[in-house]
Amino acid sequence: MLAKETEPLSSLPCPPSAFSSNSTATKITLPAGTLSETATKIFCKRSPYSQEEIAGASNAAAFGLHVQIPHITSSGDLWYPFFEGETESELRLSLHRSGRSHWHAAETLLYAELVKAEDMLRVYSKCLTEPNMPKTEPIAQPIHRFFYFRLVEDVRFHQFYGDSISVGGKNLSREKFFETTWKINGVIYPSLGELFRVAMDVVHPSSLQNTSCPTVFGLGDAHGANVMISNDESPNCSREILYVDYEVAGFHPIMLDLAKAFYIDVFFNTVYMDILPEVLETKYAFEGNLIDAEFTPDIDDITQAVFDVKRRYLLQPLFDLALHYGSNLEMNVPLLSNALLLCATLTRNYSGHPAAFIRNMATGIVLAQAVDLEGFYSGLKSLGIGV
Repeated sequence: MLAKETEPLSSLPCPPSAFSSNSTATKITLPAGTLSETATKIFCKRSPYSQEEIAGASNAAAFGLHVQIPHITSSGDLWYPFFEGETESELRLSLHRSGRSHWHAAETLLYAELVKAEDMLRVYSKCLTEPNMPKTEPIAQPIHRFFYFRLVEDVRFHQFYGDSISVGGKNLSREKFFETTWKINGVIYPSLGELFRVAMDVVHPSSLQNTSCPTVFGLGDAHGANVMISNDESPNCSREILYVDYEVAGFHPIMLDLAKAFYIDVFFNTVYMDILPEVLETKYAFEGNLIDAEFTPDIDDITQAVFDVKRRYLLQPLFDLALHYGSNLEMNVPLLSNALLLCATLTRNYSGHPAAFIRNMATGIVLAQAVDLEGFYSGLKSLGIGV
């Protein structure tokens, strides 16, 4: 819906978020008569993907997900009703800053994870059991921006790190870094360049892995930074949960839909170690043609509980349901494992944070090895997750 441009009663830029980098936002108050009979608080978002956001929100609403369909202004800004709350990731960051001891916050966070698992499973179930779901040409599926198109010509890695990478005080060309073998906690792994070449084939929009994986509707980006939790608690202690950011929402392979939320939520302490108050010891060195990395995984009670929710209430029932309707998702584990590699290596810029850089690269490399469900859980176990 096109909204008319109106001079706001007030306008306050939203502070930059550690959890978002591809849009800018402003909190504004519109005068009465603009969108409603009374003055209205609005979250104004400017994004290069406004049209995709509107289409994604409309589809998500049709599947019963709690989203907001924005108004778009003539200048392309998106207007959303202002939601009084905080994101799951902001709540989790505050939990770290309190010494991980604020258990009411922990309970709220896990409540959000349960709601999210229930919502995603419900939508996936509807798609798996409905033979006439809408189809989108693979190359046109927006979610491939997160995976295949970040790999093409190393565009994302070069954007983040340029032509040279420092490892243990030694500057390596990007080409040399890519072709260097890794030793992670005593185990030898292939070079990142070799893994990226494999991933290019696996996550290509028209690959066998992508075209054979069941297509579902999904938000594609439903990790904690895009899940808002209301400030108000109902009498039964529940909270309103709102999904935000619909730029890649659409119909796409189920394994790609799972990947980003799984990596960022389960490995939150690794993904955001550049901003968390705790210092995680990570030893690393470049020796000969080997990057040697050693670290103890930081798997606290919240991390383990988040994984347990995803496994028990989403992954296990999803695999069982898909098999019941004729799709063996275990055949598509390579798509998930390669997508997780790209989430670990190409989502967040760790320039200036060498320990976070090494630990995320290493985590992605370990996860990339899985070709079946047993291998997937084995990789998680080696990274400290209790399976």
